[in-house]
Amino acid sequence: HHHSLYQLAMMPEIARLVALRPFVLQSYLRRLAKVSSTDARQDVGQRKSTNFTVANSETEQCFNASDAILNIEVHCDEVHYQYVNPYFAHASWLAATVQLLRLELAENESEKKLINSKFEVLKAMNARFIQHWEMSTVPKQNLDSLSMRLKALTTLSNSRTEGERAPYISPCQDLPPAVQPAETDAHMSWSSQSASDNRYS
Repeated sequence: HHHSLYQLAMMPEIARLVALRPFVLQSYLRRLAKVSSTDARQDVGQRKSTNFTVANSETEQCFNASDAILNIEVHCDEVHYQYVNPYFAHASWLAATVQLLRLELAENESEKKLINSKFEVLKAMNARFIQHWEMSTVPKQNLDSLSMRLKALTTLSNSRTEGERAPYISPCQDLPPAVQPAETDAHMSWSSQSASDNRYS
């Protein structure tokens, strides 16, 4: 019964994360490029300003979905991961990646600390799934790698001179290996979970 309730609560949030994560990545890339909404609209062909309002709304919804997964996990029995489908390890991994991007988008230090604590809890939960079900540790290692790469990219972006304008970066352009769509989708696509090199089997 508990497993059924867990699954019913988790599945909608996982679907939201998978559907909305491109908006979070796009927000991060625009942040890296230091392009204003006006400049970005010009670079992608004079898009309507409402498109960017929607993007911000979708990004916030994705953050909320990640928080919801965290909330579900922490309110379950401490050993619930032993009794649910091991594929739900994917949920905590996916939510953790969203929190990493959220961390790099945050500006307030107290907010950064809160987001980082959420990431660490989700990462720990993912590690419990991996250890109990004897899964591949590659996704966990990729979390650590992604964290370092994002911090390095943000530091590089912040080190640019104040007046320098970087070109607009599309969601599929010049991404580091840890966030390339092909590799990311191998971990983040729910449908390809069992086909991606048996990473969760």
